[in-house]
Amino acid sequence: MTAPVRSGADRTRRALKTVGMIGPYFSVGAGACDGFVRVDEFCAARHLDAALAAVARRIGSDEARVAASSLQYEFAERLWSVTLGCWHLDKVVLDLRSLVCQAAPNGRIRFRIADPDGVEQAGPEPARIATSIAAQVIPHLTTLHRGLRAGTRVADGLLWGNAATGAALATRTLTARDGDRRVGAVAEALLAAPPMAGHLHDGGILLRRTCCLYYRTAARRTCGDCPLTGSVAARRRACR
Repeated sequence: MTAPVRSGADRTRRALKTVGMIGPYFSVGAGACDGFVRVDEFCAARHLDAALAAVARRIGSDEARVAASSLQYEFAERLWSVTLGCWHLDKVVLDLRSLVCQAAPNGRIRFRIADPDGVEQAGPEPARIATSIAAQVIPHLTTLHRGLRAGTRVADGLLWGNAATGAALATRTLTARDGDRRVGAVAEALLAAPPMAGHLHDGGILLRRTCCLYYRTAARRTCGDCPLTGSVAARRRACR
């Protein structure tokens, strides 16, 4: 088997710059920066509790699990956006071992890759590419989930539902941008394998099997992909 070709710092920086032009969720900085910490450090109570409090204020909820869901949803969607985007545009699978992050004063997540690098992977096998991307993203999500569930009663299935939806939404943005469907095949492979499998309904529309609890924020409405749309609980919340 041919050894993987490293993309190196320069090409990886260019890939990050290119994908960042798509929008904020695709933007990840390159290089170390004061105030950013490793994901495992961010997920310790000292950092995570402060971030959750900021998120709770922003979304208008006093429920810890609602803030946890909102923070994790953004964390996951941003990671899927930049990793799927870099492969889609430059055929680079990012190396996220040096990923660092911080929460802005409003709880929004910011990412940087302290030592930019990756692997060039332009082959036609979507499942292999999906496996490579998942190997970079899933460990960080698992670390975050562990940190959140240590102090919050938030369901693991809800968190993986958020992660699956985040990957689907990132893919939708990429394919709508240029019509290239190859990233869709990669996303399908991602969503067919554990721990992402089984959290979205099959079919032509995006519909979750779990609710992200957005209807319990100050917005008081469900998302377009919510399984609770029209439910008694959602209607009652909207009327408060």
